[in-house]
Amino acid sequence: MGICKLCQKEKKLIEAHIVPKFMFQKIKDENHSFYDITYNRY
Repeated sequence: MGICKLCQKEKKLIEAHIVPKFMFQKIKDENHSFYDITYNRY
């Protein structure tokens, strides 16, 4: 049992809420650090 980092519920932890690695590949640099992304609406 543990607290899910996504839904914040105490339950048996399974890999259902794990985000696949391929979703992070384009936002990480060669050192595996996230790029600093800024969004300006205007």
